Amino acid sequence: MASLQYEVNRLAQDELVYELAVRGLTEVGTVEQMRKTLRNLLRMERGPNPLSYPAHPFTVAEDLAALTQKAEEIKALVDDFDGISETGRKKILSKLACALGRANTVRSAETVNQSAISKIVVSLLNSNSDMEYKVRHATADQSLGALDVSLLNVDSGEDSDVETSPTAATSFARGDTSFRAPSVPVYKWNLKFSGEDSRLSLSAFLMRVEELRVSRNVTEEELFQSANDLFEGRALTWFRSVRRNAYDWRSLVALLRNQFQPADYNDRLFEEIRRRTQGPDESIAMFAAVMDNLFDRVTVRVPEATRLKIILKNLAPYYQNQLGLSPITSRDQLLEASRLLEARKASVECYVQPTRRRGQICLEPDLAYVQVEASSAKSSTPNSLDVRPVKAISGKCWNCGKPNHSFRSCAEPRKKFCYRCGAPDCTVATCGKCSGNGTRRK
Repeated sequence: MASLQYEVNRLAQDELVYELAVRGLTEVGTVEQMRKTLRNLLRMERGPNPLSYPAHPFTVAEDLAALTQKAEEIKALVDDFDGISETGRKKILSKLACALGRANTVRSAETVNQSAISKIVVSLLNSNSDMEYKVRHATADQSLGALDVSLLNVDSGEDSDVETSPTAATSFARGDTSFRAPSVPVYKWNLKFSGEDSRLSLSAFLMRVEELRVSRNVTEEELFQSANDLFEGRALTWFRSVRRNAYDWRSLVALLRNQFQPADYNDRLFEEIRRRTQGPDESIAMFAAVMDNLFDRVTVRVPEATRLKIILKNLAPYYQNQLGLSPITSRDQLLEASRLLEARKASVECYVQPTRRRGQICLEPDLAYVQVEASSAKSSTPNSLDVRPVKAISGKCWNCGKPNHSFRSCAEPRKKFCYRCGAPDCTVATCGKCSGNGTRRK
């Protein structure tokens, strides 16, 4: 099931009041004070010693009324959502996380009307599904505008990534931290970006940061607060000057891309993707994995059908010839076919021609392979070719001295002459030029 988490900065006043009240705090103060207090509580909840809270302070009727109103509010926000605004998306997600957490708390009450709470949860999940649907289609439209249209000639109906069914959510009951791994501070990650190392691109750095953030149980808010631990050199100097312009991690990422990536980054990266072909020692599975990583670094979404089309086009010629016999319509089908083809290719490369050494004794000699060798006897016909070069003297026959034919086809009685140079009255063995004696013997 999908997991939702709220960002404290995205919660409205009534949501902050609820989150603090269920944690036993009623002196709320200003919105900013409530957010600061809630951040501290959440940080303590993720520690090794979870906090203990009093009984739920609201009645079932109060919870149902608040949730009904919140579900309508979220639905209205989703209806007005354009699918592009990241700020709007995070605001909706935070409200959904808070509402679902409250709904799961109410659901465990003995006096609750399960039918009523189920309707509220379904409404919230449908709103989440509608929002994600808008995000996916808006991103797909952006990718079609930013990338080479000739390579995106696919039907939108083939895009298997678009979800149309409601998305389930995990339990958001407060105090339930048993499934969380211990949080590892950012300064212990041993990961730095300087903007000067050609071996580490910004996209590779951001992808690694996200992987570590998830595996080491750090929220985006904590990541943003510790962002200075991720930079050094020029990047650290730049970060100090722009930190006041960023309000969260994602806004900081946008600033990073503006500074350390070219304005035509997507176009140039997509051109690099189209040029990336399979290496001679690279399996199809590894090549597809590399291409997936390249596609993921494009800042707009590339449809799955387009990814598959480019991967197939850039395979080694041997695999293209074999896969061309049957259409490949999915990544799973490609990987399954590649396993069979690579096994076949390895078998072909290991093939050894049958040989029979001299003196080798066979148990079944009548079934042993015997190579048929071509006859080495030279043909004596006038038209047979001599492998040795034949030089003519002034274009005349060495036998009769007449032109337009060679001594091999001469009809005159054969005279004595050197068959190598045509010198008269000698043989190759007695020729002063061809025998190697230095003198011509008569």
